[in-house]
Amino acid sequence: MLDLSLYLSASAIAALPLNMTTKEAADWKFLKAVALVESGDRYNTIGDGGRALGKYQMHIGSWVDGNGWLKAHGRKTWTRSSWLNPKAQDQVAYGFLQATKERLVNGGHEADPITIYLVYAMGYQGWKDAGGMIPKEKADAAVRVGNLFAQ
Repeated sequence: MLDLSLYLSASAIAALPLNMTTKEAADWKFLKAVALVESGDRYNTIGDGGRALGKYQMHIGSWVDGNGWLKAHGRKTWTRSSWLNPKAQDQVAYGFLQATKERLVNGGHEADPITIYLVYAMGYQGWKDAGGMIPKEKADAAVRVGNLFAQ
């Protein structure tokens, strides 16, 4: 059994379903890797001139997409102004991760950790515009996320 206390805050763990699947646990482990690379796992991080917020460094489009997935699956949605709430960040990032994976699979692409991170970080269209390749400026972060996830 995966010890989620290594990856999530106590409030995030409390919000998880009691019957979480192995796939869901792997998703949270992946998000922890993203958080470590993007912000050093700090909820109050502001980056990209104020456009990227929180431990997952989510831009407004990512927040909207994450909430769209949450709403479509009958889950609570969160306003962008609630970005300092750790539970809001965790839940919206989880929704965005699911939306990202669905876009990849529905587009006939491999949903491996590095590709998921690239789409997460660049947006699906940005990743497609790059020809599915790893842009030089994203290579280090993509490899770090992949390595952290594999640990």
